[in-house]
Amino acid sequence: MRYRCTCVVLCTLMLGACASAPTYIALPDAAKSQLTSTDVVAAIPQSEIAVYVPATNPSMAGGGLIGALITTSIDDVRVTKAEEALEPLRNALIGYDFDQMAAAELKTALSTQTILNVTGVTAVKNVSAKLTNAVTGSKSAAVLVTAFDYHLEYDGIGLTVNLTANLFPNTDTLKTLRPLKGNKQILAPQNALYHRTFMHIEMIPNTPAKIDRNTMIARWSADNGAAMRNALTKAVTDLAHQLAADFAPAAAK
Repeated sequence: MRYRCTCVVLCTLMLGACASAPTYIALPDAAKSQLTSTDVVAAIPQSEIAVYVPATNPSMAGGGLIGALITTSIDDVRVTKAEEALEPLRNALIGYDFDQMAAAELKTALSTQTILNVTGVTAVKNVSAKLTNAVTGSKSAAVLVTAFDYHLEYDGIGLTVNLTANLFPNTDTLKTLRPLKGNKQILAPQNALYHRTFMHIEMIPNTPAKIDRNTMIARWSADNGAAMRNALTKAVTDLAHQLAADFAPAAAK
């Protein structure tokens, strides 16, 4: 899966128009006493690790239409090569259930914050209908929709895992605190009581300053992908605890 495609899925299916999405929405004080129960949804659009392929600067190919066409051709080749290089790592990760691991880590971390009163955590593929139904079909006071994406950098050195969280109101009282705005989409972040994105970067310890991508991917893939499995779990655990800490009482932060 191309990382660029993952971003599009996250933006269109859950986050709304990313260009207009707020970077942070703090939970209103008035909402804190009203969160009598919260359903948590872990939405994970990808089924395997992605690779980030930065776009080529069109000016490098002379600019204009011809430059754009050349750039597109170059990028297609670079994406194909990056995808092929990633295949050994994907094979090494077969059997590693990122979705269930993420759901379990969220449940462990968020259950420590009594303000949320978490009722359960469900992992779903990031399909628009499923996410909308998770909110509209919930019987809880609010629904915390989280979205994960994870990718290896183009040079193979760093692993980046992102977590975006939106807390949507599901009672009349809570909805008055955040009336629907703009396009009226329920899952748009501007309609959330709380919105924030977290990032975690992991690298294999003692990585040389200069190392080629194939060698780096081989290191991630060794021992049935042990380094990558550990890095993914460590990253998700950290992100889940960062999110939970954001709901902690001020005195506890």
